[in-house]
Formats: sequence, structure tokens, C-alpha cells
Amino acid sequence: MTDDLGARIVVHAWSAGEPLPLPLLAGLESRGIRALSAGDWPTLRKLAGSVPADAVLARPDLLQPRELAGRLRKLYGRAALPVLFLVGAEAAPGTEAALIEGGADDALRLPVDGELLAARLEAAVRDAERWQAPRAWPRHVLKTSDGALALDLKARRCLLRAPDGTYSDLILTRRQLDTLAALLRRPNQPVSWAQLYRKGWRPGKLRKRSRTLVQHVLSLRRKLGPQGRRITAVPGFGYRLSD
Repeated sequence: MTDDLGARIVVHAWSAGEPLPLPLLAGLESRGIRALSAGDWPTLRKLAGSVPADAVLARPDLLQPRELAGRLRKLYGRAALPVLFLVGAEAAPGTEAALIEGGADDALRLPVDGELLAARLEAAVRDAERWQAPRAWPRHVLKTSDGALALDLKARRCLLRAPDGTYSDLILTRRQLDTLAALLRRPNQPVSWAQLYRKGWRPGKLRKRSRTLVQHVLSLRRKLGPQGRRITAVPGFGYRLSD
């Protein structure tokens, strides 16, 4: 969190249509959150280049909700920038869910309680800060020695490090998470088919060398992108994750 302008959190508030309610923004300041408003995209671009922001609060044009969160993060050059949306009461049912699925950290419908909005902003900022190269990783996080790939066992989250040092979530299935956990627990060591079966499927569900497990591991490697090259097959035995 930043101390710029004397606030605990600095938020850039932007609207693609109707402006955000001024009483709501003023209410955030009473809770230690400074909200700097931008009425259009050029103004937001100037604001992004002049005043550091902990988060962006936006009232979007809902024609392209799935693209906007990524566009905002690209503008600020921060892959883990918290982005929260406020939508009008007239928005179609399910709009909030669509925005979150499109990459937003949160979405709330107006009118919204100021105390709730402040709490959601603080939670999003805390979560983003937590995954910016932490000095000490929690014990429930498995990771490679270089920190490029991490797995939060408690939250069931797979995290990939971006070039700017921040982490982004990668959506994996339960079986893929369990398989990756088994490999991360034994870096540079072969993990047998039998061990992977126990982690990903009920005992006896699959036979040895089932193609189903092979397909799951191939899919896992594709999802991990360049980090997927760490996982290699051990012929006749299982797989290994290179650290």
C-alpha cells in the first residue's frame, strides 16, 4: 500500500460512461482511501503515468467486459494490478460474474455501501501485495527454487511469475493440481505412476500407464506454458519436475 497524498491506499477511479457517485468516492477518503478521478481514457492514461495507484476502480462500458481488466493492467504495466468494477442497477443479471470471469478482482452493483467497497478494495490490494515476490513464502506454498512456479496448497491456486515479478493465477483442474503438487514435493526426482495415481484418482480407478493420466499431464504442461518444459517423462516409470 502507498502513502502517497497521505492515504493508506490510492485508487484511480475511472468511468467509461456515467461518472462514479461522488459521495461514494468521498466516503472512501474518510476510510483512508484516496480516490483520484478520471472522466475519460486519455485522462486516466495521464493519471497512470503521474501518480502511482494501488488499485483501479472503474465503471465500465459493458459491451466488452471480458477485455477491459486486461486492458487496464496493460495501461499500468502491472500484471497483478487490482481492478474492481462498479456496475449500474440496470445492468443485466450475471454482469458481475462475467466481469470477474473476465479478469476483474471484484465487481459490485450500485448502489453499494461505502464500507463494503472500502473493505473489498483493501482485500484486493492485500492479495496483490502478497504475491509480489514475498520475502518469506508461507509453509503451505510449494514452489520451484527460482520461484517462477508456485502452488498454494491451502487456497488451491497455481501461480506463475510474470516478467515484472508479480504472480498471476493459472486455472487447473483438481487432478492437475494434485499431480503438480506431487511433482513439486519431489523436485528433480522421478515420481512413479503409482504415486501420481494416489494423488489424482481413487485407488484402483485406473490401471498402470493409463492414457488418461498421460493426457492430464500433457494438458498440465500446455497450461504451464514455458514452465511446462520442467515436467519430463521417465520412460517406464512416471514423470520428473526439473528444478
